[in-house]
Amino acid sequence: MKRITITLTAVYILLLFKSVYAIEVFEPGYKVDVYASYTQSGATRGLAFDGSGNLFTTHYPTGTVWCIKPDGTANEFTAIEYPRGITWTGGTSFGDYMYVVDFETFRGDLMRVGLDGTVSHFSSLSGDGPTPLALDRTGNYGGFLYLATRGDDRIYRIDSAGRESTFSSFPYSRNGGGPMSLAFDITGNYGGLMYLANTYSPGNEDVSGLFSLDTEGLAKRFTEDLVEAGCIAFAPNCAFSQYMYVIGKSNYDGPRQLWRINPEGHATMFASDCNEIIFGPDGFLYVSEFSSSGSFVIISRVSNNSSDNNTATGNNS
Repeated sequence: MKRITITLTAVYILLLFKSVYAIEVFEPGYKVDVYASYTQSGATRGLAFDGSGNLFTTHYPTGTVWCIKPDGTANEFTAIEYPRGITWTGGTSFGDYMYVVDFETFRGDLMRVGLDGTVSHFSSLSGDGPTPLALDRTGNYGGFLYLATRGDDRIYRIDSAGRESTFSSFPYSRNGGGPMSLAFDITGNYGGLMYLANTYSPGNEDVSGLFSLDTEGLAKRFTEDLVEAGCIAFAPNCAFSQYMYVIGKSNYDGPRQLWRINPEGHATMFASDCNEIIFGPDGFLYVSEFSSSGSFVIISRVSNNSSDNNTATGNNS
């Protein structure tokens, strides 16, 4: 049975430590409000909106997928043994489903989740350490699902029949660091390309950071301003200037921050560190954070004064 998990205790802790855990936006004109909070022993590993504005989150330590309704109510939605990347494929040949990476140690599976929470096996994954998952909604990459791995460091392409093939060998089996996020430029301002965020590990500086990949799978460093990248989201409306937003580091010893990156690859610090980001169908930026001391998840919503009048019509799952 699904459990409603928002508690008075979590709300109390959230209010008590809001100044510590709530994201801080450095630029004026933006406001942050708490969209949802719920108890959970582990940070989110994936975020995706469905076509009705419900936000789904994955939690690897507890093997659960959660659903946050537009009113901010959080419920445990379904169980998958080791969920990581998640994406919504509504309106495409993949059907009106959530697809979730189920990964334990080495190989993994791609699971299909119906809107009623029913889970079925979709594809067995050959790559080592599958983590980020994204759907090509630009059409420039065939409209396929794409999956990156952190063990053999490859990017795989999966068609609507569940058939898998290698798209790119980047970042070349470096066995350290590796892909954390995949995203497609839905704005058209960044060449309509695929973008890959890689974490850092010593000796792998040449493949750490933010990269674009063309339709042949050839990679090119997109910005010199970030040495490490962790999560990518494209703003679909003018309230956030249709820019790319990336969690990452500008130097190896510095803290992670949320950066806004323009089409020329210049990064501007936008907000404090957070766990994951996604833009919703309302055009707002949704941010997940986690308190290890309180064992609760915070989903913050960032908007500015023009957001109410410039909402988006699509989503960035």
